[in-house]
Amino acid sequence: MESERRDSNYDGNNVSSADDGSLLLPRAANSSNGWSSDEEAPFMENSANSIAVIVTWFGGLPGYWPYWLKTAEANKSIDFHVFSDCDIRSSASNIIVHRTTFDSEISRCRSMLNREETIAESYKFCDCRPFFGLIYADYLGGYDFWGYCDIDLAFGSIRDFVTDDILAKHDRIYQYGHFCLFRNNEKINHLIELPGCIYSMDEIFLGKAKTTPEEYFGLNRVCMINDIPWYTRIDFGDFRASICDRLEVGHGRENYENQVFYWEDGKAKRAFLENGDVQVDEWVYLHWQKKKPAAEPLPDECLSFFILSDRLIPRASGIPTVEEISSLNCSQGKKIQKHNLRKYYRGKVKDFLLSELAEKKIASRQYRYRLFEGKKRRKYYL
Repeated sequence: MESERRDSNYDGNNVSSADDGSLLLPRAANSSNGWSSDEEAPFMENSANSIAVIVTWFGGLPGYWPYWLKTAEANKSIDFHVFSDCDIRSSASNIIVHRTTFDSEISRCRSMLNREETIAESYKFCDCRPFFGLIYADYLGGYDFWGYCDIDLAFGSIRDFVTDDILAKHDRIYQYGHFCLFRNNEKINHLIELPGCIYSMDEIFLGKAKTTPEEYFGLNRVCMINDIPWYTRIDFGDFRASICDRLEVGHGRENYENQVFYWEDGKAKRAFLENGDVQVDEWVYLHWQKKKPAAEPLPDECLSFFILSDRLIPRASGIPTVEEISSLNCSQGKKIQKHNLRKYYRGKVKDFLLSELAEKKIASRQYRYRLFEGKKRRKYYL
C-alpha cells in the first residue's frame, strides 16, 4: 500500500542579469519576460505577497549547484537574486543573476551601511545576512518579503508551506541561515539592531571570527525578547551533521529505520516504511549541511533525484520502491552511530582548541547563554 501525506505537527541562455552593475527591479520591470514595467507582473500566481531571496556565492560553484538551481527554478513565483562571480546560466525568469565580485559586494556593504568592515572571505560575509534588507535595498523595493538561503539544499514547493495566511501573521519566517524570510519594512530590516543579539557590531563586521548572527544568539534571541511575530515550525529537513553515512533529520522530527529522501517535480519528499506500508511526506526544503555529496550529471529533462549522504542521483519519477527505501539510506546501527557521535564532538573540541582567541571568546559566550538561558528560550537554540 502506498500513500502520501504532509506532516503538519511541527511547530547563460536568456539569463536575467546585471553584469553592468545596473539595478534589476522585480520581474514586472524586466521587459525580456514579455511584459513592460507598466504592466502588472503575473509572477505572484494568486499570492498576495511577493518574495525575493538573496543568494551570494563567490569562487567555484560546487558540483551540486545544478541540483539547487533546478529546485529554485521550480518555485516560479519566488525571485532568486544571485550575486556571484561565477558564470551562472538559467532560462528561468525567477533566477536573476547579478555578475559581480566579492570585493564589489563588500564595497556595497560598506556604502549602504556606512560602516567600516574587514571581512575578507565569503563565509564570513554570511554574518552580514541580517543586514541584507539594507545592503540590497535597491533590489528589494518592490517586494513584500525578502530573505536569504544556502545552496546546499533542495527546495520543495515553498508556497505550499509559506502560505499567504502565514505571511500575513508573521514578520519573520523560519529560524536558520539555510532559508529565512523577513517582512520588507523599516522595523524588520533593522531587526538585528533591537536588543537581544549577544554579538557586538565590531565582532560581526571586523576580524575573522564567525558569529552567525542570523541564527541562535542573534536574530532568534532578538525575536524572542522583542516579541516579534515569528514562524518557527520545523517544516524543513535539516540533516544531522553528526551522522556521516546516513541522512537523518534533526530538530525533533521523527526518523524511520527505512527512509529515503528525494526531490520530484517541485516537491521535496521522503519515502519511508511504516508498518510495512510505503508512506511519503513533504518538506519545504532538505538541507545536507556539512556534507559534500558527489553530484552525478543532471539532465535538463530530469524531474526527480535522490538525495543521499554521499551522492545526488537523477532518477525516474514515481514513489521509490520498497527495495530503494530499504537500501539507499541504510541505518548505521546504534553502535556505529555512537562512535560517529563521539568522533563528531571530539572534532568540535579540537576545532575549539585550535581556534583563535576571538573565536574562543565567541564560542564560550555562546555556550554560557545556551547553558544558563531558561528552557523556554533554549529550545530555539537546538
